[in-house]
Amino acid sequence: MNNVVPLKPRQPRTPVEMPPSIARVMDHLIAPPSKAVEVVALERSCVELILVDLEAGDPIALSTNERLVPYLRAVLAEPKRELWAMHSAGGGAHPMLSKEHAEETAKATVERCYEVAKKNNWPDFHLEMNVIPSHLEPAEHFEALADTLNTENLRLRKLAIDRRDNCAELLHALSALLDENDTTPAATAAKQILDKVTAATA
Repeated sequence: MNNVVPLKPRQPRTPVEMPPSIARVMDHLIAPPSKAVEVVALERSCVELILVDLEAGDPIALSTNERLVPYLRAVLAEPKRELWAMHSAGGGAHPMLSKEHAEETAKATVERCYEVAKKNNWPDFHLEMNVIPSHLEPAEHFEALADTLNTENLRLRKLAIDRRDNCAELLHALSALLDENDTTPAATAAKQILDKVTAATA
């Protein structure tokens, strides 16, 4: 009789810990970008006056200028414009119209992703999208936002055109199925409905 050596139970696999250097790199890659520095807009004439006095080496003139100092104080007293973005790990930050817009978009995006995952029986995962102060200065923020909105507008326009073309093809196919000489109530009603739909989608 052969001696049977009992198999040792498989030990649970110890989670592999990433080296500190790799962990720092991963944290850096998924971390949200820093908030943009605050900027103010100055009139060109104001900057020219400042340069004249600086180049003349006269700091007293700058501090006692009756027009320049009140103007700069007024600029700094203007309320700060808070700009917001939506951020996800690996997905980057996307400028939004407002904080409310960012919150609504983030919530809708997460819900839509979970809905698609459930429909396709994908493995469970965790998706987190955060609302953060914009990482872009105002001009860059709104330029990027305009590009995003324009891209979305073009996408929706293409979908609308494709849907219109598909409807036209479907209506044409349905029209071909109807016999023009058929005067039964059912055929007449079908023709009336088809005419109304054709007029509405023209």
